[in-house]
Amino acid sequence: MSDKAEEDVAGVLGNSFHLEMISKRLLLFFAWFAGTLGVLAYSPWLHPLLAWLAILVVASFVATWGVTLAASKLPKKYIKNLEYTGILITGCDSGFGLQLALRLHLMGVAVYAGVLNENSEGARQLKAKNCAQLKVVPMDVTSDVDVQRAVKFINADLGERKLQAVVNNAGVTAVTEVEWCPLETYRQVLEVNALGPIRVTQAFLPLLRKGNGSRVVVVASLAGRYTFPGFTAYSMSKSAAVSFADGLRREMKKWSITVHTIEPTLYKTPLTKPKIIQGTMQEHWDSSPDNVKKIYGEEYFAEFKKIISGLLTKAREPQQIAEVIDDMVDAVIGDEPKMRYVPSVAAQFRSQVITAMPMHMQDFVLGMTQPRTPPAAMLQDSMRLRRSDPLGMGKTLQRLKSVPHWFYKDRSIIFQFPEINAVEKKIKDEVKMAQEVEEQIISEVLPDEESEGKMTTIEPEIMEEDKNDLSLSI
Repeated sequence: MSDKAEEDVAGVLGNSFHLEMISKRLLLFFAWFAGTLGVLAYSPWLHPLLAWLAILVVASFVATWGVTLAASKLPKKYIKNLEYTGILITGCDSGFGLQLALRLHLMGVAVYAGVLNENSEGARQLKAKNCAQLKVVPMDVTSDVDVQRAVKFINADLGERKLQAVVNNAGVTAVTEVEWCPLETYRQVLEVNALGPIRVTQAFLPLLRKGNGSRVVVVASLAGRYTFPGFTAYSMSKSAAVSFADGLRREMKKWSITVHTIEPTLYKTPLTKPKIIQGTMQEHWDSSPDNVKKIYGEEYFAEFKKIISGLLTKAREPQQIAEVIDDMVDAVIGDEPKMRYVPSVAAQFRSQVITAMPMHMQDFVLGMTQPRTPPAAMLQDSMRLRRSDPLGMGKTLQRLKSVPHWFYKDRSIIFQFPEINAVEKKIKDEVKMAQEVEEQIISEVLPDEESEGKMTTIEPEIMEEDKNDLSLSI
């Protein structure tokens, strides 16, 4: 057998080994499942205990969601003396930051609205209020110079007021698959979404310590809890922000500084406008290496863009942003703020269901947003293998990487993994054929009366050599 054929066989055996292990795990699961059912069926004394346990679990679940729903409808209570407090909010150029700044300003709180661009629509809207209680502060959260300049300005402007809270709201997004996402994009997203809150919080902690019951609010995302394909860079940064908030909350307890996270789902904001997202996706695709574009193909990328556009259209409507601002206000000046806010009861339920899933089930559910069009290189490989079929395996298990075969109407394009039994049969057939040829050659060369005796001595050697070839091939 040639080296190429041996490599193919080894690869097939490896894949078959994994399939065999999965089958064994499933069998073990069903064995335990059946055994447990058998024990329960023949143990009547367990039935009342299990029934009460089930009742307690259901009752706890219903009570938890009842309290959550009721709390979302109850009026909020806020801390006293709001006029003596100041709030810093980053990322007020648009979206959540702009709306929070306007809401707190109406409540009589001194707001320092950090903006990246002083000429942005949000900055102009805030400046138009022309109020001493509402200051626009130019601040790039990725710049140490900008942040330190903001610290000096706010420290001088506070006067008798105290800095009640710092809201780390500034953020950027990137939607692209890993292989065609430039490393610079990862750096930019992490710099703003993950390192930005660290830079700003470290700079303002001395001012926060001067107050009593000061707060740090980190606007993260549910994407920081689980990752959809195509949102890897964004989810990485938000996951880092959540971890930062968790650690900071435990460290700041000694200073009576509380830390809170806001983790909204997808909303229709300027950050998630389909036109902007589509433009950045196209830029990443166009700037990716030619070999990457050749591997994936234009059809795959076109369906990827179509899927992302569909997800963006399902985002919560702009009028529902108020539920996010309500939670942000409660986190900043609420009398009894929560550690973690997930705006919308539906989003809370969905988050708990997804995070409670086993990892392989999460992969299946979240992976359903992947394009069903196979990458161009995979199509070419599958067609080449179908034409050559060097092992002659015929019909086999149909899988396309991690995508279920029933996703595809045209199954002829699906890569086929040869089965282990077919490989073993092919090897045995080759060994048997070699033995027959050798026997025929010996019978023709030696006389009839000597062939029987020679065969008894030669055959064991041939069989032993064939066994060695077989073990080496496997």
